[in-house]
Amino acid sequence: MKQRSSITDRQHSPQLCARYGAHVRSIVASLILLSCVGLEMCQGTYAVTEKCPNEKARVGASASLPDCRAYELVTTGDLSRTTDMNFENNQDNAAVSSEGEHVVLATKGAFIEPEVSVSGTSAVFSRTPDGWRMSSAVAPGMTGNTNVFTLLSPDLSQVVLNLTNALTEVNTGKTQEHTYDLGPIGGPYSILVNDVGEGTSIVGANAGTSTVPALTRVIIESTDHTLLPPGPERTAAEDTIANAPNLYEWANGELRLVNVEREGPYVKLANRCGAKLGASGASEGAGAAGAVSADGSKIFFVTEATGIKCEGPSSLYMRVNDKETIEVSRPAPAVSLEPGELHEVRYNGASSDGSRVFFNTSTPLTANETPAEKSVNKLYMYETVSSSLTLIRSGVPVTRGGNGRFVITSKDGSTIYYNTGEQLYRYSVASKESTFVAGVSSPTFFSEPSYTTPDGRFLVFASGRGGVELPPAGSHRFELRGIGHNELYRYDADDGTVLCVSCGDVIAPADGEMLEPLFGGAVLTTNDEIPPFVQMSEDGQKVFFETTAQLVPQDQNSTFVELSRGTGGNPGMDVYEWEAGGTHGCTLTQGCTSLLSSGEDVGAARYLGASRDGGDVFFATSAQLVPEAAHGYGNIYDARIDGGFATQAPSPPCSSCQGVGSSALQFNTPASGSFFGVGNLHPPATLQKPKCRHGLRRNRRGRCIKAARRKRAERL
Repeated sequence: MKQRSSITDRQHSPQLCARYGAHVRSIVASLILLSCVGLEMCQGTYAVTEKCPNEKARVGASASLPDCRAYELVTTGDLSRTTDMNFENNQDNAAVSSEGEHVVLATKGAFIEPEVSVSGTSAVFSRTPDGWRMSSAVAPGMTGNTNVFTLLSPDLSQVVLNLTNALTEVNTGKTQEHTYDLGPIGGPYSILVNDVGEGTSIVGANAGTSTVPALTRVIIESTDHTLLPPGPERTAAEDTIANAPNLYEWANGELRLVNVEREGPYVKLANRCGAKLGASGASEGAGAAGAVSADGSKIFFVTEATGIKCEGPSSLYMRVNDKETIEVSRPAPAVSLEPGELHEVRYNGASSDGSRVFFNTSTPLTANETPAEKSVNKLYMYETVSSSLTLIRSGVPVTRGGNGRFVITSKDGSTIYYNTGEQLYRYSVASKESTFVAGVSSPTFFSEPSYTTPDGRFLVFASGRGGVELPPAGSHRFELRGIGHNELYRYDADDGTVLCVSCGDVIAPADGEMLEPLFGGAVLTTNDEIPPFVQMSEDGQKVFFETTAQLVPQDQNSTFVELSRGTGGNPGMDVYEWEAGGTHGCTLTQGCTSLLSSGEDVGAARYLGASRDGGDVFFATSAQLVPEAAHGYGNIYDARIDGGFATQAPSPPCSSCQGVGSSALQFNTPASGSFFGVGNLHPPATLQKPKCRHGLRRNRRGRCIKAARRKRAERL
């Protein structure tokens, strides 16, 4: 994990000396001093900042970045090939690896692979000591459809390619009509499924552990019931009703049927109406968070219930090591139900090791449920080791698979967040209790994702213009800074605080607002959410977001907000970092906000994701942030802590970066006396200290003391 440079801060006046800003606190302290002349409590108050280890790389546009970050150009320097890469209208997509060392790019119009004939670009960029290097996902001498990425390992070392249309080996003339191929970037690849029809798709895989590689088990959904060679499983698959999907597992070079029950030497389908991976409902996309455990030993699937030949309503099952199938949504042993009491089951998520799985249904599955509880939808947890079933809450909305707005599962399975109408709660498995988090209003987009840290302590969620009601429930206390806007909030389970992280340092500006990170489809996502899209560092201290609001003076572009998806609007959208108060010199209770993109009027900057530790933040922009880039051409950048390269030439002046290429510093001083929006300013070479009051002299430490005391100190 990358470590931030050490910083020492001293503060004496929380009212007038509250805002410093990461790694630029010395200049802000000097400005505070200038405003505090004649005030005893402000004299001698400085933020002492050590130089960054990458100081030589922090020049030009990088000089204004917080956290000792420096810009690195990820995409190619051959900018004549990237004129069409603007990450709008779902034409360009990217995803980043969990450790921040790799970026995958799929474009439909940007031709930046000189030796590969493809309709666009399908490549992975990897960081080296000398810069970022590109590897094509399509082997040299081959042609094929772009946007071929179907699944990716978290570190982007392995990939499943959807080679649709014709993939022709130029040298041999061999043609494959339609294949799914697995292997390292650039090959060699192994064919998972060959000559498949339109009803077949890749829907999930294992994410990998320290001992089990990622993508060793790949899940395939298909309405083609003849995929398998002749045998008992093929016979069972052919018993599925027409056009219903079955699930297949690819492992060790073989395909096996997943949605089955074994009875002696015979194989029987769990339901003749087929199954979906960790999901339910014909309108849903296949796959959901945690539907395949990280080691691949557990697969969660939901049977379908869409035909008259179906065997009862849908049910949730767990397939274990290709040997055993367990019905997770089965009533507890003491519960007896009539057929009319059985209802649809919907998968919500599972821990990464598959030890806990969460789902919802109106079926009364546990004993001692009241008549009122029996008739409403309920959220349940099943623990796979003890085979125990727990009712978490009655009256939750009907929710579908994946980490959507209503149910969010922590990676370790210790925590689940859920909504009951406009009330957000946190359930702790350890305490078996639910805690009120906040009252929320519908965000701009109903599908706005939420994000929790792996241990479930922190949650980031969106709330609409009604703002957020603070705990306790019904208190009518609000986080006032975000009311009237669509904003992003962070909840800390340890102290129960809810803070607006996209509002800026004081109150959200009147113009502009936060938009969901997946707005417009710039981020490459897969059915099984591999690799995960990171909005918050794993320690919960950094949050990254997009907004059209101008939260710091360097942000000089438009605040226009276009609310329809995929229109190419929002030219003033920029990427920001929020950092919690009390960390690394941030002295504001509500946290400190820094601009990571340029804030220039060159079109929208699109947030693409971050590394788990928050040390790498990737975004796409047409701004020229390093000399290898050209102004107005779309590229991907990494704002990396302690980043930059030794051979990198100085960047050109940034006209909108305060302290860099500008004639004067700009800041605002609200009536309260605290600084708002100073942002990430770059300190000048020399700080000019104000004169001491009459009768005082400055000592060697920079403090103003009486002249007599100074003379005594000098004699000593």
